[in-house]
Formats: sequence, structure tokens, C-alpha cells
Amino acid sequence: MAEEIFRAKVFLSYPPRNTQTVHQLYEFLDDVGFEVFFEKEDFLDEPESENTLRAAIGNSHFFLACTSRKSFLDVILNLFSKERRQRTKLFKNEIGKAIEISGEKSAADFYFIVCRLDDSRLPSALSEYPREDLYESHGLEELVKRIKIGMKHLGIPFIPCIRSRPRTYLSLFEAARLIRIKGFFHKERNNQVKGFGAQYNFNLLEGDKVFVEQTTGLMWQRYVSTRFMEVKEAKEHVKHLNDTKFAGHENWRLPTLDEAMTLMQKLVDKDFFIHPNIHDRDRWILTADEGEGGSWISSEGDHVFVEGAQAFASKRTPKWQGR
Repeated sequence: MAEEIFRAKVFLSYPPRNTQTVHQLYEFLDDVGFEVFFEKEDFLDEPESENTLRAAIGNSHFFLACTSRKSFLDVILNLFSKERRQRTKLFKNEIGKAIEISGEKSAADFYFIVCRLDDSRLPSALSEYPREDLYESHGLEELVKRIKIGMKHLGIPFIPCIRSRPRTYLSLFEAARLIRIKGFFHKERNNQVKGFGAQYNFNLLEGDKVFVEQTTGLMWQRYVSTRFMEVKEAKEHVKHLNDTKFAGHENWRLPTLDEAMTLMQKLVDKDFFIHPNIHDRDRWILTADEGEGGSWISSEGDHVFVEGAQAFASKRTPKWQGR
């Protein structure tokens, strides 16, 4: 029986002078929900690492070759420290092996993707492969679209990562992009989807009203407040839940925007996008993520920056792969 694959494997190939920039790409792809191969320390000792390197590239579903002016200078000049020369040689070696392996892939048209980090010209050896310009505003989103199409050809379902760690700064552009990429419903920015497909189990625990969203495994408090809460008050409310062991638990917290968006569904009643059993028409979910001017809010499928609003506290359970 074939092994079921839950996350697409992505191999990141990059020159040493682009390590910091590509690390940001790694964090983005990891946050979306891909298994990303980024660290290369084990491949610097030759020739013992040759077979290991080829196996890592061959076992990946997608190979991303990151290029820039800096990468070409490294290859041409080769005037740096021994470690940088090793890493530059490794970069060239990775490209060569991936080109060789691409012909063996069942979805070869999607396997090898050139990722331009700036507008420098591509070498002729890479010009025939599909490319994405990551320096453009929608470059990352287009890259994910291409990978998703490749996953469909490979029969790998896309399961987004539902982030559980809050962000100290989440811009409007980043939030809107992740909403589209992860397939969350938003009445203005992503209204062609039905939503995350939440499945609810409404019950009582030790006399307290809670519900569990079964796909993520998150437990939420029901009927939190009949009035508007400020951020400070919402945090005090969460502390009170933990102090009193609400529903038998003491690890309640405010959700991330990702987690709040899993509750949004299209056409719950056309104007209200949260299941009516969650709260009596109160339209606010305060999150732990912060943006320009305050905490992020989920509201009727919209997002606004305000200083405070209705608070929902959620408990993390170990069923989900989010981070």
C-alpha cells in the first residue's frame, strides 16, 4: 500500500550570499504548509555526501532554484572563504543534479522551478524552465499556485498549515495573501471558496459550554460575551478562564488569525459567516496577531484593525500540525 503524503516536499537551492533572503522564503513556504528542505550542512563534506544529496533532491516533489546577481557573482568570481567556495560549488552541484533528475519525474513540467530574487538575466541553462519572479508583489502567491497545480498532478492534497504562534506584526497585504493561499473564506478578498470546511462538535465539559472544530482539533469557548470587549479586558478574560480551569483546562489563549479564519464559512446566512451556535450574532473574534494600530479582528469574513473587540479564547490540542 502506497504511503499517504500529507505535505509536498520542496528543495530550496540557493547561493551562499542569498542565504538570508532565502531563509525568509523558507519561513513563508513552511507557514503555508509545505515541507521545506533548507539546511545544507550535511552536504558540505565530499564525496561522502554525493549520494545523500542526490537522494534529497530526488525525493523532493519540487526543486526551487533561487537566482540573483549575487549568485552569478559568486559563481564567476569564486574569491571567498573556503566555506563559501564549498557552498557555491554545492549550489552548482544541486542545479546539475536537479536538471538530471527532472526528466525522471512524473510531473516534470512542475518539478524544476526557477525563482528569481531580482530582475537579473537568467543563464541560458535555466532559461527553458518555468520561473517565478519573487521580487514582484504577487510573486510568492504565483509560486504557490504553480506548486499547487503540480501537487494536483501528483495526487497530493493541499493541507494548509494553521499557524498557532501569534505574529507581532502582520500587514494587511500579508494577511490577504495568506487568506487566498490557504483557502479561507473572505467576502471581499476570497469569496470564490466556501471556507475551511469546519466541522463542529458542540457540547458541555464540566458544565461549561465549548465546541471543538474537528478538522483542526481546536477547542473554543461558546457565548463569550454579550458586549464589546477591549483588548486588555479580553486578556483578563483569558486569564480568568485559566485560573478557574474553564471546561477542565488551563491553557486557554486568544487564537491567531489563521485559527479564527477557519471558522468563517460562506453563506451561513448570507450576511453572517460564523455558525450561529458559536455566538448570538456577535460578529467579532479578537486574535493574538498584531497589525497596524492594534490586534487583528475577524468580523463577518472581513478584517479590520481596531483596538479591541469580542474575544474568543481557544485551547490548543495536539491533533493538528500547525505551528
